[in-house]
Amino acid sequence: MGKLTMLAAGAAGYVLGARAGRDRYDQIAATAGKVWRDPRVQTRKDQAADVAKDAASTAASQAGDLAQQAAGSAKQAAGSAKAGVQDTLSSSDDETTSAGPVIPSTDAVPDSGVTPGDVAPPAFPADPGQPDGPTR
Repeated sequence: MGKLTMLAAGAAGYVLGARAGRDRYDQIAATAGKVWRDPRVQTRKDQAADVAKDAASTAASQAGDLAQQAAGSAKQAAGSAKAGVQDTLSSSDDETTSAGPVIPSTDAVPDSGVTPGDVAPPAFPADPGQPDGPTR
């Protein structure tokens, strides 16, 4: 098909740029018309159109199948994530207070100032202007 396109472009360029006059233009136009009306050319044109339609149909079908698979995978991943969050929340209800997790130590950690039952500070700063978190 690339050669046919190149031939057509060359013919068009010649016709547009030729100085041979109207007679030569009419001769080229008549030859191009004969070639276009040739049953072999028409058969190839129809075959190319059929191949393009089949390829488009196949691509559309495959795209639909892949979209359904992707939607199923996303739904499954969202369900798994939701279950994981629910498990985490339900297991952390026993281990936390409203202020944060309780430190599960029976003895004080030496030199830390933390005693049993202390509540751990939040993992984020209370004031965005304080990068190290709240001060004690």
